Amino acid sequence: MMAMCAARLDEPERAIQLLAGPFETNPFRPSGYTIRRPDQTPMYMPANGGWLAAVAMMAAGWDGHTGHAPGFPKNWKVRWEGLSPMP
Repeated sequence: MMAMCAARLDEPERAIQLLAGPFETNPFRPSGYTIRRPDQTPMYMPANGGWLAAVAMMAAGWDGHTGHAPGFPKNWKVRWEGLSPMP
């Protein structure tokens, strides 16, 4: 939610930092999955879906926003397929 908010506030660098920041402050691996212990946690957790939803919104945008990949820094090359802007 914080990355989505940062993207909507036109702070894409902050959004990226929140999604893929340093390990000490970010529970996600580069693949987008949370750190897990096989004997304690299932592979899929709701946080993984939230991470993916944030990335999708940052790529496809949201209602009222025009432009390509508004949630990513302008110098990034972002491609996606089949996503609709979020409300």
